[in-house]
Amino acid sequence: MSTIIERSTVAVFENWIGNTKSKNTELAYNRIIKQFFEILFDKELKDLEYEDMLKISPLLIDIHYKKYLKQRNVKDSTIIGNIKVVKSFFKQLKANRIWSDLDYHYIIENALNFEGLNDDSGTTQRMTRRQMDEFQEWLEKERFTGVHEHLGKKYSLLSEMLWITASRITAILNIKWIDFVYEEDSRGMFGYTLYVEDKGNKENRKSISTEMFERLKEEFYAGKDNAKVFAGLSQQGFRQSLKTFSEFQNKNLTPHSIKKGSVTEVYYITHDIELTMRHADHEDIKTTLGYIDLDNDRINTGSYILSNKNIDLRSIEHLSHEQLLGIIQDRKDFLMGIFHTAVQKGLLKEGDVNSVKYQV
Repeated sequence: MSTIIERSTVAVFENWIGNTKSKNTELAYNRIIKQFFEILFDKELKDLEYEDMLKISPLLIDIHYKKYLKQRNVKDSTIIGNIKVVKSFFKQLKANRIWSDLDYHYIIENALNFEGLNDDSGTTQRMTRRQMDEFQEWLEKERFTGVHEHLGKKYSLLSEMLWITASRITAILNIKWIDFVYEEDSRGMFGYTLYVEDKGNKENRKSISTEMFERLKEEFYAGKDNAKVFAGLSQQGFRQSLKTFSEFQNKNLTPHSIKKGSVTEVYYITHDIELTMRHADHEDIKTTLGYIDLDNDRINTGSYILSNKNIDLRSIEHLSHEQLLGIIQDRKDFLMGIFHTAVQKGLLKEGDVNSVKYQV
């Protein structure tokens, strides 16, 4: 006995966002679509009628939607991103023949246009740790499906290698297994070093954790030491994936954004400009300073520090051991800074603590 499946705007919407797989994408789509119809008609999805759809026009979108968001200082790039999501939802309604005689082409191609909007996302932006986590999740759960599903994990690991090495994508795509050397450092500690040949035939040394090396080996190693680590992946495929993800984020993210984010985060954790410069493979400290972007970190601004000049820092002594640990756990940058310092002082070893996720 067959079951009758409801065909309505709400049913199509719930099925659509339910197939996004990523919770962040689902939340974003939910907010954008509901906001769109509330602004235009002051209605919820379940209350929309055919007559409402007939009212949609370029003039209505310009005056009631674009203007409404602009008055609230929403960036043009964000509005463009919202409209792209709305277009996608209308395509779902069309595919499911909701209001089958509605002129969907007119709504999608004419009413939902970008006229009067400038893509003000700006030049290449820094990718944050949070965005990197979301990008990897999207690659593994959404980007690739069916027979290509296995590529999600592979491209996710490629993006992680770009993040931890701050190297160019062309250089990382060319590394071979023989470029990983298990060797002793100046302190007598053994570990993996990746030798990356970058532009100008410059060879850069990148210390890689054993855990990261094993993850790469498990996913990619096929028994040939002279083979490329990321064989089968392409620069074009990675760039296209990042471009698509950027559109969902309303950002202008490129592979270079990953390096900028990586360099910023190393400085954020260590506050060591020379270490950061070596991580970025720069020869001039001024170049490194141009990569560091902490503009949105209000606590680490001079004005914030000076405006709190009356704080008695000795009051910290009254915090209990458990309270201090709780604060450290809440601030992963503190935790990584402490771990980094403890390893330097020989109080901890690399393998004593599992990898910690944190965000800038």
